[in-house]
Amino acid sequence: MDMLVFLYLEGPYTRGVFRRSAGAKACRELRDRLDNEAEDPEITHQSVFVIAAVLKDFLRNIPGSLLSADVYEQWMEVMEGEGGDERTHAVQRLLRLLPGDNLLLLRHVVAVLHCIQGNAHDNQMNAFNLSVCIAPSMLWAPAPSTPEMEGEGTKKVRRNPHTQD
Repeated sequence: MDMLVFLYLEGPYTRGVFRRSAGAKACRELRDRLDNEAEDPEITHQSVFVIAAVLKDFLRNIPGSLLSADVYEQWMEVMEGEGGDERTHAVQRLLRLLPGDNLLLLRHVVAVLHCIQGNAHDNQMNAFNLSVCIAPSMLWAPAPSTPEMEGEGTKKVRRNPHTQD
């Protein structure tokens, strides 16, 4: 939660917040401090890019993915289908299938992303750019697949409904 609050406060004013890389050593050190509950991780003393990278890493390491790999195919069908009310209802139905903890975390992550996107004219992180950076950390196929299949899935998840991929 501390990382999400930090990104909520700093992310909107940071150009390329989820796009720019962070130092591997700084990320590893922060992860170690976060894993060691006895230590204060001193989130506010970290680079926003380190916090963003560690958050993405955390999301990638949620067993079965934040959006639940168990319903991966259903997510892909929703993304392939038509937009509008039908898609909205299908997404709402899938969200109801998520474990409560996943749904709560998703709400917080989306709130942070929405806040960042609201300042896209300054930070260059519009909804599409955020989806490119975050989508692969939120949902993946349940079984091992080829890199080509993973790439196609990522394109569907981050697809901009206003353009053709």
